[in-house]
Amino acid sequence: MSLIVDFTTLEDSSKTLGTLHDEFKDIKGHVDGLDDHWGYNPIKDAMHDFAGNWDYRRELLTEKIEETGKKVDTTIDAFRKADQKLYNELMKQYQDGKKHG
Repeated sequence: MSLIVDFTTLEDSSKTLGTLHDEFKDIKGHVDGLDDHWGYNPIKDAMHDFAGNWDYRRELLTEKIEETGKKVDTTIDAFRKADQKLYNELMKQYQDGKKHG
């Protein structure tokens, strides 16, 4: 059984999550100033309700994207450290083998 860690995919995922986070964070509601375009009051109200709900949900989604990005970054760091530790151990064993062989 083996574990293969694709650092390229993890790093790409981290970058994509960072981009998504920035995009979602910077989205602003576009309802303000458009009341005259909606005309009919129930439509105006519905658009304002939608925009308010979208702002709230977008904020929650932005937080989840950020949390996921941190988890991906932590995973990358953990596997890099494990990789380095394994390499160091193998090199130590190799050097010890050369001394005794």
